[in-house]
Amino acid sequence: MPNWAFFLMRLTLGVGASALMTWGGNKLGGFAFALIGFVFSTAAHRRGHRKALVEMIHEGFGWLWTQPLRKWQGIYYEFNGMQIRVIRGR
Repeated sequence: MPNWAFFLMRLTLGVGASALMTWGGNKLGGFAFALIGFVFSTAAHRRGHRKALVEMIHEGFGWLWTQPLRKWQGIYYEFNGMQIRVIRGR
């Protein structure tokens, strides 16, 4: 599974769990328990996303690093230290 899909899946499950804990706290004891449920659920939610978020950032920087070189990928020759690009005809 790609990192972005794993992150979105974990994000969806975490937000759902946070909403459920906040709603449950509200039903059990009102606003104070809802706030406690929200604080505890966001701490657990945040801890679960660390690895996926770091890997997504790493992939994003790797993608940004290769963007300027994309136009030179493919077939080319070098003559006197200068790259000569070859474009195939149709």
